[in-house]
Amino acid sequence: MNGVARKVTMVSAVFVTLVWAAQAYAVTPPIGYTNYISGDGIAEDARKDPTKALVYDDEYDDKALADGSYNFVSLGFGGSIILTVLEGYSIANGDGYDFKLFETTYDKNADIWEKYKETAHVYAYKGQYVPEGDNWFDLGLAYQDGEFELGEQLLFTTAIKIVDVSRENGFTTAGDGYDLDGMVIRNVGNPVPIPGAALLLGSALLGVVGIRRTRTV
Repeated sequence: MNGVARKVTMVSAVFVTLVWAAQAYAVTPPIGYTNYISGDGIAEDARKDPTKALVYDDEYDDKALADGSYNFVSLGFGGSIILTVLEGYSIANGDGYDFKLFETTYDKNADIWEKYKETAHVYAYKGQYVPEGDNWFDLGLAYQDGEFELGEQLLFTTAIKIVDVSRENGFTTAGDGYDLDGMVIRNVGNPVPIPGAALLLGSALLGVVGIRRTRTV
């Protein structure tokens, strides 16, 4: 039902081994979702299954699955979802972009935003995600697919909020908004709080958390 939030806390996906961008990453952390709010324009209930956004398979990028079913969740115009990583994992600020979102657009308009302007506003939670928290950092827009860096402002995040803004960015025809296929985390980390005594080293350390990288090459 449009406008109804589906709140499922930390729904885990299977571990996925990915070889991508000429580097092998041992595992992508289990990804879950919460606060799926379906917006306007979604014609089929089959497109409202948020678990479809938990695992990305590049074999079916911008394609239906082999059985013809959908491999994405539609946000609908104005809809949103929060993707989470399970406790003990994080998206870390590292070299290059830190994660990538994949949007599904079929046929000739795939990966050509100027022809099919499905767009999402993307936010990263500052630190450890707190349900119902509002400590979001603006990462900018995803024009269909989108690569994102946390930058110096964030050492790590444990949740990504994705909000459809297609109408605000020139999408004028009928449709179902941003179709989220999945998220690939390039820089995987583990948030480790700094011991209280370390804060005596200086005010610059206040609120900082260390990152233990778990990525392998």
